[in-house]
Amino acid sequence: MASFNLSPDQAQEEAKLLVICKQYQGEYRPAHHGPGSYATKYSREFVKAAIALYRLYSTAAQHAGAREWYLHALVLDHMARRFRDTKISTCRGATMTLPNAEYLYKTHMLPILKPPSEVSD
Repeated sequence: MASFNLSPDQAQEEAKLLVICKQYQGEYRPAHHGPGSYATKYSREFVKAAIALYRLYSTAAQHAGAREWYLHALVLDHMARRFRDTKISTCRGATMTLPNAEYLYKTHMLPILKPPSEVSD
């Protein structure tokens, strides 16, 4: 898949956001779920940082000339790769693959990025 470069300022922002994702990675269980519950999800802090990364990568990819129809896949692929590079795992402790990044986007990021009436499968 094609790639894009970050400006020095964008790279600095990326580093900060990856630290936040690393700090809040993995299993987050709401307080009302018991220790044996499988109801894990991503923490709010992780999702907010992931959204900021998505926007950062989208901007960089657009400046690199990425086509609109290709932008989403390019950004998610890059995000998944950077999460793997920095050993940031999913909410269940798995490696962040492209399908896992797509799940993170559709299930946790998209409802924040778009009003509920615009969210569809």
